[in-house]
Amino acid sequence: MELNLHKDFNNYFNITLRNHLKYPEQFNISIKDNRIILVPNGQSKLLELLKTNPATKKQILNQILQGLPKSITNVYFSTHGYDIVINFEQIPHLDTGIYANIISNVDETDVNNFCISFKDVCAQPAFWFEMTRQRFPEYYIDIKGINWEIIYKGLLWYTKEREFAKKMKLRHGSILELDEDYSRIVDFLRIFVQKHPETFKYIIINRIKKLYDKQALKILDIISTYPSFNYEVINHILNTYNITREILIRGLDIYINNIPIAKLFLEYRGTDSTGNIVKITRNDITNLLNFEANNTSTKLKPEDFDFYTQIIQQME
Repeated sequence: MELNLHKDFNNYFNITLRNHLKYPEQFNISIKDNRIILVPNGQSKLLELLKTNPATKKQILNQILQGLPKSITNVYFSTHGYDIVINFEQIPHLDTGIYANIISNVDETDVNNFCISFKDVCAQPAFWFEMTRQRFPEYYIDIKGINWEIIYKGLLWYTKEREFAKKMKLRHGSILELDEDYSRIVDFLRIFVQKHPETFKYIIINRIKKLYDKQALKILDIISTYPSFNYEVINHILNTYNITREILIRGLDIYINNIPIAKLFLEYRGTDSTGNIVKITRNDITNLLNFEANNTSTKLKPEDFDFYTQIIQQME
């Protein structure tokens, strides 16, 4: 495979892509330790392009992915000095019977017992990647930077809760359902976040296609005690779904002392079903500040009050 990859990458970077982008340099290509290293024979205009043009970088990466075997995943660019490095992971050819034995016993205890006996197998990130892809294909997305062991074990817990899982329907293309058991579903979500926050974030950001207003508001409330990841989730919700003034005001109220997250709510601009602009107003901020000023247990610092005062003054 290494020889084939070397030939393919040589043709692509030194002929096909070079002719298309008109860069002058040629590359000496080597493959070592799951890295494809491109060493230019002079100043590299391609390197500069990758650093300054995200759209072109993404397009090149997509073209590379199309030509790679399915056993290669988690492909991304990095640099080392003037060299261009393409990093990847290769799924080992483990016995699929091992997967089948574990998949048929969806219990974390069984998985942990297996890993006691097969430490070398479980130490491989590609093992958990393959486990997730085979056991939970409806939740799987091939993206980099994912700890598949954490995601897999979180999904084991989630799917074990069959009654709640059926109501939540956290699957690709589905909608979170609310019914008369709403409070029980909220309790389930809260436990899910507490036990497996990274899996919860993974599902919210990559799988849910639509949230009702009440659901989005409840998620903002539930994750408020998890600052390690709630910025990413909130940013996703605000940029993906139609947000109401109720959600904006409540969100700013929840995160008023967390200025980076508060800015997400302050900067939001959207429209409701009637075409009216949805945004935080001067009165909204003033009301929240008046409440915090009279709240003996407020978490706002003097500099926070100064920040919001400046925001009010800048508003029309």
